[in-house]
Amino acid sequence: MNETDSSAHEKKIRQAAMNMLARREYCRRELEDKLSQRFADSFAVTLVVNRLRTENLQSDSRYVEAFVRSKIARGQGFLKIQAQLLHKGIDEELFKNICLEMEIDWNTLAKQVASRKIFHRKPSNHRERSKIIRFLQYRGFTLAEAMKAMDEVCESN
Repeated sequence: MNETDSSAHEKKIRQAAMNMLARREYCRRELEDKLSQRFADSFAVTLVVNRLRTENLQSDSRYVEAFVRSKIARGQGFLKIQAQLLHKGIDEELFKNICLEMEIDWNTLAKQVASRKIFHRKPSNHRERSKIIRFLQYRGFTLAEAMKAMDEVCESN
């Protein structure tokens, strides 16, 4: 492949990447994986993604912030969100720093999720209470957050 073919190929890859990024944010690894499925030249894909990062058109920080906001809206806790992002290749420190910047109150979020879960009727026995605490843990809240949320929700009802 000569230089003009390479340049034209990179333009096609860049256009595909720009179309994807216009719809939503992608983390670096996700964008590279998607582009690699469409284009065989992995070197060119990596080159294009690196340029997009340099131009700040692709940003893992923006991706993490959007991802965290969407998962919070679904009532998911820190641990579950962290596991999902680590699976996507996001740096743990980046995730923690963004959570600090966003000033998320995980206890309040756990309380909101617990309130929605029990809605009209608070748990009448230890078994029902434990079931809701396990539900909150499944959602990614720590045991301490889940227990505190249950205490606060049961007191307010």
